[in-house]
Amino acid sequence: MVAVSASDERRLCDMAEDAPFALHHCVCPKELRERLRRDPRFKRAFEALTPWRQRSYLYHFGAAKQSATRVARIEKAIPAIFEGRGFLERR
Repeated sequence: MVAVSASDERRLCDMAEDAPFALHHCVCPKELRERLRRDPRFKRAFEALTPWRQRSYLYHFGAAKQSATRVARIEKAIPAIFEGRGFLERR
């Protein structure tokens, strides 16, 4: 696995317009990029997460094969992201 810094992750999110999800690159899914553009409050909350927490969500969102599943996962994770929790952290 290749280590990816937070600044590299953000750059990948910006550059990877329609790239498929790849674990070794930790690419930001298109659905998440769209949500980040539409909702500045959500974008600030996501960027405030630690790099590990951001990566955990990127893996989780991107692992879904269908766009509808990725959107559902993003919507379900929004409250936890606003609370500053990572994907694997329990309430």
